[in-house]
Amino acid sequence: MNSTAFLLSRSPDENIEKMREALSCYPERYILPDGGMEIRQIKDDRFLRSDHWTLDMFTDIPQFRDAAQHGFHGPKNKIRFEFHYENLNLEAKFIAYNKVFRNHWSVPNLIYNQRQDIRMLAEYMGKRRSNIYSFLLLDAEQDTADWCEWLSERSLAVQAYTHDSVQCRKTYSHKTYLALFLQNMCKLLSSYLDDREEWAKDGWGVRKEKPFERGA
Repeated sequence: MNSTAFLLSRSPDENIEKMREALSCYPERYILPDGGMEIRQIKDDRFLRSDHWTLDMFTDIPQFRDAAQHGFHGPKNKIRFEFHYENLNLEAKFIAYNKVFRNHWSVPNLIYNQRQDIRMLAEYMGKRRSNIYSFLLLDAEQDTADWCEWLSERSLAVQAYTHDSVQCRKTYSHKTYLALFLQNMCKLLSSYLDDREEWAKDGWGVRKEKPFERGA
């Protein structure tokens, strides 16, 4: 059974509790004198309570302190989670939390770059998928096609072209980061929520999470 099917087969409350529990604490990482690392779990639900995340929320977390302190702390520099269903907000925050604390998104990248993509995804879900309360319920193929159509209607690129510098006559097309954003968010949610042993998941030993990052 793949991750999405497994998660839909269990109680929605179980998925919600897992996300709320994760967002109610965070790990602090300390480098020890001998070069080792100590990880302390801090009980703090700031990421659960707030739907607007700012750089200031990260300045007292050791592993993010330098990056957060050197960023611009203006009132507009925040990422807003404003989906039309509270559960979608929870899922989006759960994904962002994991990306940052697994070091796949830097804090500045989250605040400055991802916020526009999250904002557009929230707008899309409210206008085109207003009856959907979880990313787990989206159809990967159909909804990605509709998402790309919605982006195109707003003159946002969904295809990019790469010129082969070795074989000068060849040009390759591929979907843009933004075009794949909805699909990647769905995949990440399934991956982070599926707490089964790896051998029990489809594609065990093959599936690995990609960095999925815009900018640095």
